[in-house]
Amino acid sequence: FSHTTGVPSSGLEVADVAVVGQAIDAEHPMAILNVQPARITVRADMLQAEVLKVGTPVRVQVGSTGIAESVVIAVSDFISGSNGEMPGYDVTVEIPDGLVSAADMDDPILVGRPAIVTELGEVPTAPAVPLLAIRHHADGTTYIFRAAAAANKPDTQVPVRVIAQAGGYAIIDASAELTPGVEVVLTGERE
Repeated sequence: FSHTTGVPSSGLEVADVAVVGQAIDAEHPMAILNVQPARITVRADMLQAEVLKVGTPVRVQVGSTGIAESVVIAVSDFISGSNGEMPGYDVTVEIPDGLVSAADMDDPILVGRPAIVTELGEVPTAPAVPLLAIRHHADGTTYIFRAAAAANKPDTQVPVRVIAQAGGYAIIDASAELTPGVEVVLTGERE
């Protein structure tokens, strides 16, 4: 006997087909179709998550595959790290057509490969500080320490909002307390 089912003419990718002579049952289907595009999820730290919002254009590379452009389709709530995992936000990106097939994403060789997601677009013209100067409060807000003018004075905590990252720097909203040339304290340098 035979069974038929309607399949849309486009938009589905054949992931697997049974070999000739294979007994077909629930555990051995005739064909497996992917009904959604391949996607990857990467863990972003607090700074990266401030930039990688839903709809943000990004550049994607999986393992040693080529590089292609995509867009962020989902960002999770904050996930506290456990069992050696880094805390942060899970950012989900569709894998562009042809970069890696949905079937290959289940390949054990690809599953362990690193995925790199980089924001695209123009870097805003605004004040910037080294990423190593950015610190976080428990509630997720960011701040830096402006270096004291004298050695016997305390450094000043200044709240900042990171609007982008580029070349090891955090681009921040303009602040009257942080004008060009003001010295900032790098993480671990002093408190």
